[in-house]
Amino acid sequence: MTARFGLLQGRVAMIDQPELPRPAIDGVLLAAAAPVPGPQRVLDAGSGTGVVGLCLLARATDLQVTALDVNETALAAASANAALNGRQGSFTAVAADLAGFRDRGFDLVLSNPPFHHPASSRAHEPARDLARFGGMALSDWLGHCLRLCRSRGEVVVILRADRMAPALGSLAGKAGGIRILPVHPRAEQPASRVLIRARKGDRSPDMLLPGLVLHGQDGRWTQAARHILEDGGAIDWAAGDRESGSAR
Repeated sequence: MTARFGLLQGRVAMIDQPELPRPAIDGVLLAAAAPVPGPQRVLDAGSGTGVVGLCLLARATDLQVTALDVNETALAAASANAALNGRQGSFTAVAADLAGFRDRGFDLVLSNPPFHHPASSRAHEPARDLARFGGMALSDWLGHCLRLCRSRGEVVVILRADRMAPALGSLAGKAGGIRILPVHPRAEQPASRVLIRARKGDRSPDMLLPGLVLHGQDGRWTQAARHILEDGGAIDWAAGDRESGSAR
């Protein structure tokens, strides 16, 4: 029997692929950060095994998700995971390079870009190294995400906190209404991740939101983190309130 593991307290089932790394919580956080008020076309750029799209579909079933990646092994796993969760009709896996992808007009583009800090240690395996550092500059990656959005469409990304400055520089003049949500391992620790939401062609002011804290002093999930990572709730982008589960 094929080994499996669950996300969102079993709401999403994933096939355990020995040749592929198990997903971290970044994809679950990114799915929770997706603003989906109604039926939309959603692109997951650099989808891997499909965690982001499948966690999103567990919350909002009236979407059409396109999972895009150059790793055909990961995409085959994504298709298998979609079938396992009964999402074949709303989840499409596409093997293509982001720079060469031409299907524009997405309402929402989500991405967990493969960009560790350039000073980080390199992986010995070429495929793992590509997954960590990417095959293009971060500015180019985000530029393609915006290119694939419709006018006034949105891009939401999760990044290591040390990549926030170049990401914001890449979005300047191309997107606005930027919302930045720091993600802290514990309340007293610096943010390790940031979620960034931007609207293509917008010129409204940007906003730095209160941070999301993952662990309490006892080492367990905080109430806000449990709402997202276990209950499958959405991040509320309204400043100061992310407990209610809506996505504004």
